[in-house]
Amino acid sequence: KFEIEKVKILVAVDGIYGMNDKAIKLRSGIEGTYDNFSVRIGMSISVVDDKFLMAGMGYALDNQYMFDYGVVFGKALGLSHRISIGIGFGEEEKYSREKK
Repeated sequence: KFEIEKVKILVAVDGIYGMNDKAIKLRSGIEGTYDNFSVRIGMSISVVDDKFLMAGMGYALDNQYMFDYGVVFGKALGLSHRISIGIGFGEEEKYSREKK
């Protein structure tokens, strides 16, 4: 059974001004989370940044172990894959993907 109340959506936008290259980098993205699964997509707009489009997914196990996979479409390297594994120590709420 799929319930819309369990779906969490996060939208983010940020801008960075690089002092060395004197350029503005704009990044935006959206992430959807259902139970312990998350899916995300984002893009970067900059004249100096190699990355253009990013997509990924993640899974949280017991709110302590996080597994993430991402794909980056860049200009210099083309398609690149990124994998990360995270382990949370301490309080359970601190590492949870969901805010309580």
